[in-house]
Amino acid sequence: MTAATPSRSAQIDAMLRDRARADGTVPRGTVSAIGRLMGCNKARAWERMRALGLRTAFDVDEHGTLSRANTAGCPCDDCRDAKRRYQRDWRRGRTDVPHGTVNGYKGYDCRCALCTAAVRDDRREYMRAYRQRRRAS
Repeated sequence: MTAATPSRSAQIDAMLRDRARADGTVPRGTVSAIGRLMGCNKARAWERMRALGLRTAFDVDEHGTLSRANTAGCPCDDCRDAKRRYQRDWRRGRTDVPHGTVNGYKGYDCRCALCTAAVRDDRREYMRAYRQRRRAS
């Protein structure tokens, strides 16, 4: 007599439990892999994992932290803002700002007279070309 093969759902549940760490979290990339196996999106895979009592990296860290934004890749507004704040502060602390360039103004948040003039001139040139294109059409 042959043993009955477990259902696809039971196989996926077993795979999730096998991949789980001792603290009940699953490694990064598991959610996507399980979603592909289940033939569904990540949200459905997360629901399945949580029903089994497993957690993802999204469930461990608190929102609005740089570690969650970088490690877990959390797409929420709080985490994205935390990453933006870190990058902005890092750029502002740099001493090698390329002054007199649009990059210095936009990328490094420099507001010196040279960078401001570079942006102003760049914008004027853009608008001049834009108006010429509109007249030509």
